[in-house]
Amino acid sequence: MFLKIIRPVLALPPKTSEVVNSLNPSSKLDENVSSLDKALTPISGHSTLGSVISQIYSVAIILATLIVFIYFIWGGFDWLTAGGESDKISKAQKKITGAIIGFVVVLAAWALWRLTLDIGGLSSFFPINKR
Repeated sequence: MFLKIIRPVLALPPKTSEVVNSLNPSSKLDENVSSLDKALTPISGHSTLGSVISQIYSVAIILATLIVFIYFIWGGFDWLTAGGESDKISKAQKKITGAIIGFVVVLAAWALWRLTLDIGGLSSFFPINKR
């Protein structure tokens, strides 16, 4: 009697092979990748996910460099307009130092990306426009 009550609770889940066969993951993965490529192609004009990621990364690096440059100019302008006040000069120096550190971080991110692609042999997956 006790076993009849507990038996449904102790029921084993289906075997992994049954789940895999019912899902057929390779065909679903192919369908998902192809639908993702089709979805991205009209927007970006690229045919692979790797090239889209590469373009997004390139735009992000360019925007980050532009932001760093603007911050650097802002710090220089603040220093020029400080009028000899040590507090304002100190704030301007901190902006310029932050901009230089930001530029080093952006440069390191770009170098690491290129190094990873070149050494890892991933250049074919993430094409970079070489001029």
